[in-house]
Amino acid sequence: MKYTEPLMTSGGTEEPSLQWRPESLFLPPPPPIPRPSPIPLRTGTFMEQWLKSELTLVGEARSYAHLTSLLDSILNGDDGRYKAKYLGGLKIGIRFRNPFDVRKFMGDKGEWSLWLKWIDMGDKIDLKEDKISWLKVVGLPLHLWDEGNFRAITRKMGVISNSIEISMAKIDVSHMKICVITTSLKRMNKEITVVADNKIFKVGIYEIDDDWKPFSTHNYDNDME
Repeated sequence: MKYTEPLMTSGGTEEPSLQWRPESLFLPPPPPIPRPSPIPLRTGTFMEQWLKSELTLVGEARSYAHLTSLLDSILNGDDGRYKAKYLGGLKIGIRFRNPFDVRKFMGDKGEWSLWLKWIDMGDKIDLKEDKISWLKVVGLPLHLWDEGNFRAITRKMGVISNSIEISMAKIDVSHMKICVITTSLKRMNKEITVVADNKIFKVGIYEIDDDWKPFSTHNYDNDME
């Protein structure tokens, strides 16, 4: 370690010199980057009133297949008594004309429970930020194609909501499409490592755009609401 020699003044006294110190190498950490302030939004909107009305029910479809094949009697009701809206994930909102129709629908559990896991009043539901995502799984060797293996590969990406069929009639076996319900609002793109018979394989999982409509029987061209 090298120090600077003291300097002598004209009067013969020593002038203290600056000495190098090890702690001078350590600079203080930079200040934290401030987070952007949330954008303030107004409440009491028309859609909030629609959701929390005593005439609105919210329910969750049993699966992706149930969501896309809901009966007209659930979507539109008899004589237009109520109409459904897609709320994201597997959830739908149903608006009724009067409280009597609400009670009648809720009481007919034998009908709606075939398609919906549950229903409740809209003002009692805390809608979570979830979405339907279609994942494309590539790179899995054909001899490892199995429903359990695909579920293990995608289990951390979301809740699987479609059937995974390994069919000999399938022509394109370069990939598998899997539908998941996820709370992640970001686009998913991931490479993972799997092992089988003491061999390591890399598998890619990425989100794809799938042109689908929540209510396949609904006439979107005439949707004016």
